[in-house]
Amino acid sequence: MAAAFAPSVAQAIESAGTTELLLAVVSAPLVGLAEQLNAHLWGVEPWAIVAGTASFSLALAYLYMSTAYHRLPLTTRIRRTIFRLIRRLPPVKKKLAAEKATASRRFEEELHQPSSGVPDLIALPETGWEKDFIINQMKRYLEMGELDWKSGAMSGAVYDGSLELASLMAKVYEMMAWANPSTRTPSGASGKWRRRSSGCRVSCSRVGLSPAAV
Repeated sequence: MAAAFAPSVAQAIESAGTTELLLAVVSAPLVGLAEQLNAHLWGVEPWAIVAGTASFSLALAYLYMSTAYHRLPLTTRIRRTIFRLIRRLPPVKKKLAAEKATASRRFEEELHQPSSGVPDLIALPETGWEKDFIINQMKRYLEMGELDWKSGAMSGAVYDGSLELASLMAKVYEMMAWANPSTRTPSGASGKWRRRSSGCRVSCSRVGLSPAAV
């Protein structure tokens, strides 16, 4: 019987196409897995199977969207998560709080130290100040601190210390101080509107847009 069975199997294999053989090889493990899954879920309520399948599908979709379409790489996010969990540990959290308090205290001391001898102005004076007094007060404020920002010793300060430029800016402000920049009536400040439109045109040309956009 075995001798008769072998030729029939060989003939069946030879008569089957390559595609059919590949499908049989691939589907055999899946059939076995399906049978094991059916045996494992035997007696489980249908609603529980549906809920579990939906939850598993949503979890896979979330993981795929998080890894494939996130602006940060997965390794960066894992690293951030690890450090965030480490910072929540009581010893680390206590140490970070102490360092933060020390830095905040030092910042306040450095901020208030240059003006420690100057009284705060908390109310308007009963009588107006004289021009010379106001100028002296401004000079006093300008002389506070030891950082020489004019020589480029201040981070983030992009100021030109040219007295000529300062004089020009003061003159322009003196001329345009009372021209309301927020008026919606062009006839009220037509020159201010024209200057504003010119500034917008320059900005458009700087970023590659047509000046006609304004």
